[in-house]
Amino acid sequence: MDKGRRSLFERELLGKRVMEFYNTTANRDSKFKDSENVQFKKPAGRPAKLATTRVKNRIEKIFKTKPSTSVAVAARKVKISKSYLGEIKVHKLGIKARTKKPAPNYKPVQESRIKDCCQKLLKKMRGKVVILDDETYVPVDPSNLPGRHFFHSSDPSEVAYEEKVRKKDKFPKKYCIWQCISSHGHVSDPVVLEGNINQDIYLKNCVKAGLEAFINRFHKNDKVLFWPDLATCHYAKKVTEYLRKKNIDFVPKDINPPNVPQLRPIEKFWARSKSVYSRLQDVPDTFRKFKGRWKKITSEVAKTSGKNLMKNLRKKIELVANGGKWLLLPSGELHVFSVDESDGRKVWACRTLHKLTNEVKTSEGARIVVKVEKVWSGRQIKFGDQSLHPTSEIFICDMCKYIKNKVPNNRNI
Repeated sequence: MDKGRRSLFERELLGKRVMEFYNTTANRDSKFKDSENVQFKKPAGRPAKLATTRVKNRIEKIFKTKPSTSVAVAARKVKISKSYLGEIKVHKLGIKARTKKPAPNYKPVQESRIKDCCQKLLKKMRGKVVILDDETYVPVDPSNLPGRHFFHSSDPSEVAYEEKVRKKDKFPKKYCIWQCISSHGHVSDPVVLEGNINQDIYLKNCVKAGLEAFINRFHKNDKVLFWPDLATCHYAKKVTEYLRKKNIDFVPKDINPPNVPQLRPIEKFWARSKSVYSRLQDVPDTFRKFKGRWKKITSEVAKTSGKNLMKNLRKKIELVANGGKWLLLPSGELHVFSVDESDGRKVWACRTLHKLTNEVKTSEGARIVVKVEKVWSGRQIKFGDQSLHPTSEIFICDMCKYIKNKVPNNRNI
């Protein structure tokens, strides 16, 4: 057979395609003459009975009106099963369930007080190493710590009962732990107690034995500022008199901002330490073993995360002092931003603190305040999806005053 000639099968296939083309063209031509429309009706089939357009629009409206509505409640309203509503929600509407992040619940009086306290606290912090202290309770048995536990099996009936359940004591044995952390990332040795803390125990075990030893070990030649929380025993008369006697500068009670866990990184330090402790397989059966385990865990967490936890402490306080608000970022983290609800310009967040390259809005639609200045020339700079030409305007974040002498060439800010 010649290379240029087609086979019998290929010729038959080509003939079918040509006939289909002419038939389709002829059908469309005759349809247009009859109805002046070339669109054919949908082929016959089983019509949608549950996932109709009306039902999908109603489901979308339910979650748009109140995003925290549960699937069970929405299914009862629409009168379909939970599983099928979940399928419509995820696969047809693209609505996914996301976890809510905790944030402080401020009262109107607290907001103004926090702002004033942070402004005074900033002045007192100037040129000093800040030391934060706190107490927490840790159960001896790691399984009593809050959190989800799992087991893996192809057939759950073959797994032993002890592996399938998470046993939890109603009144687990706990130890009270006191520690302090400095703005340099150093962490003190833990003070472990079997009971609650009062002013006498706090003065003897925490201030005299813990805080003084910590300052002498890490910050003997530094100016320090001790920032306790607002617990009653922390501001007892005995404690404050002893701190003044030893020339340990501390934050007075009237300028100590209430309910600001976002400004006290020791709270996150506790969470990370407890997370490591919850992974222990064997339970420490004595007080001495528990203290040794906890000391080892906290020292490891301090080495890996101490400096990062205390980084930008002053900037965060400054943001709250300037009237900043909580914003929930796409990464799931909570940060404070200074916002101006009257500002309608399109702005971009910088990389210094919050590390975002997209537009950020609050739940009310407020935008981050950004100053516009004419600086630098001779290079093309890219801001998000917007290219700024030479001698153009440069966005500068009002939060952290991000501005450098060097132009960041070909990089998103």
